[in-house]
Amino acid sequence: MGLSLPITISLDGLYNLTYLDLSDCCITKLPENIGQLSSLEYLYLSKNNFERIPKSIIQLSKLSCLYLSYCGKLQSLPKLPCSLHKLYAHHCMALESLSGLFPKSYESCPPCFELNGNYNLDRNVVGGILEDALQNIQHVATARWEHMHAQEKKSYPEFEGFAILPGNEIPKWFSFQSMGSLIKLKTPPAGWFNNKNVIGFAFGAIVSFRDHYDDVFELFCDIKVKPKYCDPHVIQIYLELYCYVESDHLILGYYLFGNDDLNGFRDCVIEAVQFYFKKDHDDSERLECCGLKRCGIHLLYAPDSTEDPSGSFNNEEEEELQPQQMTEIILNRHPSHAAGTFL
Repeated sequence: MGLSLPITISLDGLYNLTYLDLSDCCITKLPENIGQLSSLEYLYLSKNNFERIPKSIIQLSKLSCLYLSYCGKLQSLPKLPCSLHKLYAHHCMALESLSGLFPKSYESCPPCFELNGNYNLDRNVVGGILEDALQNIQHVATARWEHMHAQEKKSYPEFEGFAILPGNEIPKWFSFQSMGSLIKLKTPPAGWFNNKNVIGFAFGAIVSFRDHYDDVFELFCDIKVKPKYCDPHVIQIYLELYCYVESDHLILGYYLFGNDDLNGFRDCVIEAVQFYFKKDHDDSERLECCGLKRCGIHLLYAPDSTEDPSGSFNNEEEEELQPQQMTEIILNRHPSHAAGTFL
């Protein structure tokens, strides 16, 4: 028999609790007043048997990470607190509906949520997420841009996020798409990327794993850019993912520039974009068993820009970027990851 936490459970005296791990406790019901845990930052509820999460969870104004993976009976997600930064809800096989995963403020947008393995998600729900994603991501980018200018900040960090969803199509709103893992620009349109109005970009990739069962890996995105007066260089972005997928999934993400990044992009044109996997950042070998079926990028612009440039891309799956003579710039920084020559 599962453990049922009584609805009338007293949470008095737990207001200062910041970390709560109830993973794999066979819980069949959560208390309705869970929102009283006002100091809670990390909540682990994976591998339990409850069917829903109380609506009061939205009151957890300090909640940063929520873990719900392998809750096989969970049917829906309520609106989640604006403070949430990470949501892990993969392999919730009964999950059918979601609420409010894309807030319109960059400060309240979960940088990552993993919903892979949820094959019963209503197609209309997934379609709605993808259809609204561009508008919501642009809202996040615009809100962040306006916030930085209002604060007159001269230095600000990069800001990124991603989602993993079941699916085998790149949303149509991606400006540039290609079969395979490589997008190559045939003829860069004049002025395509040489203005200060570009503040970030969205990216998408359809991934499919074959005989690879590790639950930790990294997705890399290499962007080859050509400045006006020097040699090309590669700007590299990577995401750390803590799951594996058994069938086709869409990785949908965005990257908003920090002030240092703008210097790497200004007065440049993009020549090519390539996606690939590694087991971890320091590995020299790519994971060939992790296939990329299709990829795409879409530029994000500052609020005062109406530009929507277009160009012609082609698929060059057999050709890889050769940046041995280029400088690597790692945008998604990590203390243990040093920039170096990309191999």
